[in-house]
Amino acid sequence: MTNAIAYVTNTGNVKVVDLELNLLKSIHQPDMQLSWPTFSQNNERILFSGTRVVPGHNQKDVSALYELNLQDGPIPHLIYTNQVGTGMISADTPHYALWSPDSSKIALITQTIEGGMTLFILERDTSNLIQKIDGAPIYFSWSCDSNFLFAHVSDSYYLVNVISGDINKLGWNSSLCMCPMWSPKENSCLIGIDSENNKQNIGMVNIEGDFSSVLDVEGSATFMWSSSGKHLALSENLDNERGYYNNTYVIDTKSFSKEILTFDPLLCMFWSPKGDQICYVTLSDKGYGSLRFAVSDLEGNITYLPDFKPSQMQLIAYMFFDQYSISHSPWSADGTRIIFSGLLGYEQDRTPLPTNEEVSIFQVELTNPSHVQKIDRGVFGTWTR
Repeated sequence: MTNAIAYVTNTGNVKVVDLELNLLKSIHQPDMQLSWPTFSQNNERILFSGTRVVPGHNQKDVSALYELNLQDGPIPHLIYTNQVGTGMISADTPHYALWSPDSSKIALITQTIEGGMTLFILERDTSNLIQKIDGAPIYFSWSCDSNFLFAHVSDSYYLVNVISGDINKLGWNSSLCMCPMWSPKENSCLIGIDSENNKQNIGMVNIEGDFSSVLDVEGSATFMWSSSGKHLALSENLDNERGYYNNTYVIDTKSFSKEILTFDPLLCMFWSPKGDQICYVTLSDKGYGSLRFAVSDLEGNITYLPDFKPSQMQLIAYMFFDQYSISHSPWSADGTRIIFSGLLGYEQDRTPLPTNEEVSIFQVELTNPSHVQKIDRGVFGTWTR
């Protein structure tokens, strides 16, 4: 399955449609609110979370993670059931699950009684669920060969050998960045390490645990690879009160030359599949109550898309965008469309987020950036890989 969209409806079901918006799959679980559809890298399978509210004197949520074979599987397969008494890892988020690049394994973050938050690894063919690391918060990425995980847990870094089961806690701390970013082409991972005077050292770690510095930055920063591995995008100078980065650069990975991409306040950013453009979410023009996407090429030529206010689920993906960029990019696979969920329109002043009943799923074709197409009413959408 290629060039398809999975989205969460306002009623808590998951639908999968093609480019012409023809329905391919309609997924529901009795009495459950579904969320966070996640395509495997080969687009043959999809993960999604489900939550059921059990009413009564001790009202509680019961959550589970499911997998569905999109080719021929009509019935979802239960992968994991949350422990009784555990909650969400974030608002509307019972789990974060990420397929390995070869689509054979799943890494899963969920709340647990013993660990608070725990990273698990599931071998899909054997259904063998392995508990790996406890702590919070947890951010991670897979190696390009699917044999390793690099995890950032609280302020510590861990290198997990998925084949042998070995876990190596590395000797550096980080409080100023979130997700470690594994190279798309090599067995090395990009991380940030706390340095003196509120600085951090951005550099590469190989599978032996050796660190090589790339550059120093001030304060909190985030970074991600282009698909080719030829460039990095780096946002720094985070305004902690507003939640926006103030400077965004593109870095050549051979020369490590650093060119400004934009000075727009940046909430989140995502590389295009070809690595020739970056889309990012910024404030509306002279407005603080709505957002808009901008699409920039590597020379800094920018096109702005229409204004909107995101849904709650969409905003979560933007707030933790370096992690969600690996699993839920807004780009279509051919790099011609952007998807988002929310309420269209410009607002100058901040107001509460729209309700789930108000929001819809939209897409914009970049050949006609001022035109927004409504896909359906819904709270979150994502493309096939």
